[in-house]
Amino acid sequence: MVRVFFCCAGLFLAPSYGLPDILSPGSSPLITTGQSSCYDSSGTIIPCEGTGQDGEFQMGTTWPEPRFTEHGNGTVTDNMTALMWTKDAQQIQGTQKWSNALNSCNHFDFAGYTDWRLPHVRELLSLIDYGEHDPALPKDHPFTTIEVMFYWSSTTYDASTSNAWGVYLYNGYVFNYHKITEGYVWPVRGGR
Repeated sequence: MVRVFFCCAGLFLAPSYGLPDILSPGSSPLITTGQSSCYDSSGTIIPCEGTGQDGEFQMGTTWPEPRFTEHGNGTVTDNMTALMWTKDAQQIQGTQKWSNALNSCNHFDFAGYTDWRLPHVRELLSLIDYGEHDPALPKDHPFTTIEVMFYWSSTTYDASTSNAWGVYLYNGYVFNYHKITEGYVWPVRGGR
């Protein structure tokens, strides 16, 4: 089980989730973060050798080339996870409360598919490139109309089940909000 700690106003939040189940058997259990630079404590880029930072080792499963395949019908497949996303991250427009977001995705009929759903938090995180921001997606991603705000996941926060997890696409920050909060909705389908 992987534990990721987030610090917010002096509080440490410890979301708990297992290793990515979206990877095929026998592959590395973690996807590389995308970060390839190293920094000193003031944020200045420095040579990576000997720092022990993520940018030096770049551990994890490397991204396939190409990372994404556009299908010409408004959909994009992530070749890392086999997840299909709408090319337009605002195909379902505006913000919605969590229950409405689930319902919108469950009843979404687009590009000839009716099995769309709201992604779980690890599926949203699988898109994040921690070497990028505004949005924190891989540099040459094909997606359009990306809001760099909070996108809902289908994952409820187990410590307070009136909340659910989501991801800020500005920087890949994971947070949970009360389910009556308005958040963006990005449908997904498939996966391994």
